[in-house]
Amino acid sequence: EVIIPSATGGVLSLLDVTLTVPAGAVKNDTLFSIRIPDDEVFFNEFGTDGLVFDVPVTVTMSYRNADLSGITESSIRLAWLDTRTNTWKSMDCVVDAVSKTVTGQLNHFSAYGLISD
Repeated sequence: EVIIPSATGGVLSLLDVTLTVPAGAVKNDTLFSIRIPDDEVFFNEFGTDGLVFDVPVTVTMSYRNADLSGITESSIRLAWLDTRTNTWKSMDCVVDAVSKTVTGQLNHFSAYGLISD
């Protein structure tokens, strides 16, 4: 956990997950956190839960340790968990097959994970 200043933004990393918070993303200095319930599953919880951003926050998640058997790498994408419907909602993101990362822009915090077709 780290408090990121509204005026300057900042970066928070845990294992293979990085949040980049730009200046002005939140109105006040805010506590940010990354929780990885199981490092074998590509699922993360970001806090403060329910936070909505004025400027999108960038998340980069690595899948370098994933078993890609039967998975088309270009089909890997970020998704957020809609707790009202208990379904994963795909997001626009960029897959970097060289660095084995997926990067996307978050407008709010909830649970996020990597999914594929």
